[in-house]
Amino acid sequence: MKFDKHLLFSGQGRVIYVVGSYRLGKSVFSVALPWVIYTSTHSTVLSGVAFASLMLPLALFFPIAGWLVDKVGRNHLLIPIEVARMLSFVGLELVLRLNRGVVIDSLLFVAIIQGAADALYTVSLNGMVRDTTVNNQQLTTVNSMVEVAGRIGQLGGPLIASILLSSDHTAWAFSIPFLLSVLTTVLFVTIPDRVDPSNRRDRTAILAGFVHLGKHRLILIMTLIATITNISVAILGAQLVFYLRSRGISGFSAGIALDMGSIGILSVGVLAPKLIAWLPKQLIVGGSIFLMGLGMSLVAYHGSVLILFAALALAHGPVVVYNAFMQSQIQQLVPRNVLGRIGGAIGSLATVSMSVAGFVSGLLAQRIGLTTTIFTAGLITLVSALAGSILLRPFMGSVMTTINRHQ
Repeated sequence: MKFDKHLLFSGQGRVIYVVGSYRLGKSVFSVALPWVIYTSTHSTVLSGVAFASLMLPLALFFPIAGWLVDKVGRNHLLIPIEVARMLSFVGLELVLRLNRGVVIDSLLFVAIIQGAADALYTVSLNGMVRDTTVNNQQLTTVNSMVEVAGRIGQLGGPLIASILLSSDHTAWAFSIPFLLSVLTTVLFVTIPDRVDPSNRRDRTAILAGFVHLGKHRLILIMTLIATITNISVAILGAQLVFYLRSRGISGFSAGIALDMGSIGILSVGVLAPKLIAWLPKQLIVGGSIFLMGLGMSLVAYHGSVLILFAALALAHGPVVVYNAFMQSQIQQLVPRNVLGRIGGAIGSLATVSMSVAGFVSGLLAQRIGLTTTIFTAGLITLVSALAGSILLRPFMGSVMTTINRHQ
């Protein structure tokens, strides 16, 4: 599939810019929040509470957010929540400047607003892509670029935040998210919201996204595979810093290791549209997850640092292919009036499973050791790749037919 340079100046391009802008602002804030709290209080408990304040609204609000986006329309929700984010950032900056210290209540309040915004943003993304894409052949390209833009934002956030915070410019660490929130809001306004007016009379239950997910067996199976893979990735991510320290890897090498997942995703993301177009569909599903499992297993191998870097890139990179393919199927097969609720159901499963996995990983590491825990995560992913390939085999013909029909 040839890349269309005009894509970057179209509606799909604005969606890509929204993702990059939003993820960058979120990433800066997500680093600044625990940094400021821990530096001021030296309390790991309060840092954990701050993390929970970011994650808990996601788990609880996802189904409600999906229902609201389907019923009211995303722009009626995203623009007010972005305005609320802007005001909260301004208020927090004033508090920091006037008090010359940290007010925990203010920080946690902003974190909760950020978590609610994340839920609305996540469930709206499929609708944004679908509403701006006329030719379904472009879906895999757009979804791949969305993944890349988001990862660039996540990579840039820690860098910007660490420079500002280490230079004692704490207030500026919250000014950057404010400015990016303004940019995100402007971009939201330019993206058409093609919500069906009849949806406003839709009284379908808030949790109906899970019911609709069950009706689409292909998407349900792919979601379960993604959930299992997310669990493994969460286990690896939660224990990676401790694993690196146990191997005596620190400083610059540790920094590179922590970024290798994002580098792998960026590298594969550029090739994802062509890989999806060329590879057999069953290989896209089974092969991408299998490679991730292989990468996680190799992370547990105590070889050279270069092998570790390559393994970390392999453990994360192929997810772009899987996610782009899965999101394209959702956008093609799910009716527009339930896209938000389907997104809410999938988001809830991902958030809850990753939160629980992160907690359980600590218990596992204490019982069986860091190396065995990470190897177990890789083994779980390998098994899910094999099981997923078998379960999805009956659906591959219909997937290929659907894609060919749209092309």
